[in-house]
Amino acid sequence: MDISIYNREKLEASIMNLSKHVNNKETFISNKSNFVVGAIITEKLSKKMYRRSYYKDCIFDHTICKSIGFLGSKFINTVFTNCDFENGNLHSCDFRNVIFNGEKVKYFKMGSIGFHKSTFTDCTFNNIHIFSCGFTDAVFYNTTFRDCIIELSSLESAQFVNCRFIKVNLSTLNLEYTEFNKIYAINTIFPFITIPSAFGLLQQFPFLDESNTVYSAEKTEHNLSIFEYLELIKDFEFFYYNQENYYALANIYISTNKSEQAYEIINTGILNCIKIRDYRMLHHFCRLVYLSNMFTVHQRRNLFENITLWITHENLSLSEYHNYQIFMSPVRDLLLNNNYNKPTAYFYLKTNINPNELQKQVIILSMLDQIMNLCNIPLNSIELRHNSDYIDFLTVICDNISQFSQVLIMIYSSLAGINLFASGIKKVIESFQNTVLDNDQHTINKLEQEKLKLEISSMKQEQEYKQKMDTLEFNKAVLELQKSNLEIEKMQIEAYRHNQILSENGISITVGHTSRNLIVAPIPEMMQYNQ
Repeated sequence: MDISIYNREKLEASIMNLSKHVNNKETFISNKSNFVVGAIITEKLSKKMYRRSYYKDCIFDHTICKSIGFLGSKFINTVFTNCDFENGNLHSCDFRNVIFNGEKVKYFKMGSIGFHKSTFTDCTFNNIHIFSCGFTDAVFYNTTFRDCIIELSSLESAQFVNCRFIKVNLSTLNLEYTEFNKIYAINTIFPFITIPSAFGLLQQFPFLDESNTVYSAEKTEHNLSIFEYLELIKDFEFFYYNQENYYALANIYISTNKSEQAYEIINTGILNCIKIRDYRMLHHFCRLVYLSNMFTVHQRRNLFENITLWITHENLSLSEYHNYQIFMSPVRDLLLNNNYNKPTAYFYLKTNINPNELQKQVIILSMLDQIMNLCNIPLNSIELRHNSDYIDFLTVICDNISQFSQVLIMIYSSLAGINLFASGIKKVIESFQNTVLDNDQHTINKLEQEKLKLEISSMKQEQEYKQKMDTLEFNKAVLELQKSNLEIEKMQIEAYRHNQILSENGISITVGHTSRNLIVAPIPEMMQYNQ
């Protein structure tokens, strides 16, 4: 390639030709720098285009940035003090250790800004009035809001993980479809209406500081305490059922550990979404299933099958089908290929099968189905790549670490001929049993400590009940382990039979895998085969 044709003279001529057709003549400036380190920025930047820029160790001091274009930019160790971003485009930005400061005035206003799909990590908002901002699909990790007001802003599908709210007014904020995970709050006012539609908030409410309140039009001076608000949840439940607000109702059931009712209502809500062609809402229901970590792999699989079945009975127009397809891929991922906290394996199977050898492909697919049935797991998803020797990839979501280990052992033993039954299963059972014993003993010790501290009879009775339930759970776990041990011989026979079938058909397979949601590898020896 001859790069000499892209000389400076021709560049300037091209810029002149392009600039004729845009109002902002600086759109095509040739000397604009997008990589800035250690600078103090005070000049006016309104209506400038700085897409995909990089700022590190910078200070924006009273900078006017109205209608600025920062799409896809990165800000690291940067401070914004009293900066005006009105009508600014900060979509898909990455903020790391960034401070938004409002100084000298009470609640510096920061409004009409698009932060959609942006990520905030270890950031701080101090003395800021955030209004009319878009935070759809935004993610906040370890972020602190201190002395802030947030209102009239979109937070749909936004996530707050390990975040702190200190003296924050959220009283008029719409929290529908927002996720709260491990938050800390003090002297914060929450909105009355949309708490039941925010995932994770109801679960955490009983553990929040007593200084937090919920806005009430009746109690304008004192608002509702957290306890007073929770007493109204039953009223919310009746209201949402009557109004057919199945999402909020399902979220209430999830927060109160009513899994059967939650699953039934979610099915009802999804069917209703399909009937009225609201696929965005269908996606929210599936995300609720994903986040709750309450439903089994079988339930998630059945839910997906129900969706596909119900859709086939609908006479969709071309536009309706297009809208459905937009959400179908993320729905499939949420229900089949991901789980918020369940052990998940992604297998990569390299074979010597040619694309035209259909019979051999059928053998592999049938064998995978048999392995999953033996491990009592629905076959989550298989992706076959044309013009490739990979089955890329097989996704398996398990209910527990024991089941996960069985799948790994069966896949490697059946397909790759690596026999790890003798050591693998033994270690799985031993480690799982030790984990159960440790957890059970920890629970007993905790209960004994609490028993010494508590003198109220009702709470003592609650402890006794919990202790009995823990014992039942432990006994159930032991029985499951014994059952797994009894099935080892059957698994070995099946693995040997699969090896024979592959050998007779001249099929060779190389197995590799990655995993999610595992604290430790259940079988360290197996990791050497994961290439």
